[in-house]
Amino acid sequence: MRLNDSQRLILRLACFLPLVAAPAATNWIFTLPLVEHRVARDFDPIADALRAGKTVWTTDDLRTLKATCIRRMPKAADVLVLGGSRSLALPEEVFRPAATFNASVLTGELDDMVAMFEVSLEAGKIPRSVVLELNPALSLRERQEGLTALDVPLHRALARYHLAAPLRQMQDLFSIARFRANVRQLSAPEWGISDTSFRDRNRIFPDGSGSFGQHNVDPSPDELHEIVRFNLEHLDRPSLHWRTTSQPTGFAIKVLRAFLSDLQSRGIQVIALFAPVHPVAYRFYRERGGYDETWLRRELASRKIAIVGSYSPAAVKAVEADFYDDVHPKPGLLERLFRESQLTPGHPR
Repeated sequence: MRLNDSQRLILRLACFLPLVAAPAATNWIFTLPLVEHRVARDFDPIADALRAGKTVWTTDDLRTLKATCIRRMPKAADVLVLGGSRSLALPEEVFRPAATFNASVLTGELDDMVAMFEVSLEAGKIPRSVVLELNPALSLRERQEGLTALDVPLHRALARYHLAAPLRQMQDLFSIARFRANVRQLSAPEWGISDTSFRDRNRIFPDGSGSFGQHNVDPSPDELHEIVRFNLEHLDRPSLHWRTTSQPTGFAIKVLRAFLSDLQSRGIQVIALFAPVHPVAYRFYRERGGYDETWLRRELASRKIAIVGSYSPAAVKAVEADFYDDVHPKPGLLERLFRESQLTPGHPR
């Protein structure tokens, strides 16, 4: 039987179906809790080292590590810190005698906070208090590293909030970026224990707090000035959007409200952290529309949620020496802000 042109075209296109089906099948498999936990098992030794009081160094994304630590905790931490790199340096000492775990991750946003709490909830590790390090934009327009290991628990949380995005999940299923991210998860994490300081690795302490890159070395005033200048002149597109946007999308606001309602309905004390910005950088970003606290303060006040700090360095009497760079405060400044707030996170409900 001779085939016409249309039939030959259909047969040729059919040959490409396995190329489409394989990524979709792989992505679907990685959404299964059994596979999710099996992939995370490579991080068990790192979590065990942290529980043993060791400080570890790693180049891997912190999301899987922090989620693994939460799942392997013998009991829930009294205080759970959720945020991005600006709260990563917040140490347990701030909240003692309450036991604290800092689950902040690099380039962390609202989605990561929601997903990390979902991990805690599913593991039965519900904290008494949650500290949320928030940015007025709430969510990144685009992630610098693409899809993350917390996207699957995020979808489960959004489904609980009746905010599931079927189109987004379907796109993820056929996403080549998702496929590549899943394949990367099959690689063993790179980590080690050392007393040496590394400027190209993340340092994580037993309480989950830590530092990264150049923050492993305290800059001199001249070095800090140069770091701030360079960072402001070389902003990539995601960072520029994140730091010059003070009005989130409507969907992000819905997620925040559902998340806060979820936390408060469980009797969890919610504290918002507004991490200050370097004085020079604050002027730069505010002139371009960033770090406006107005709407976020109003939203939190309507729920009687306490706020620690301010994006404005002048408002909290922060000076240039309190920062590692344009947006990352040192632990000492964060400790002072909580001490002056006189809040008592982690106390019994």
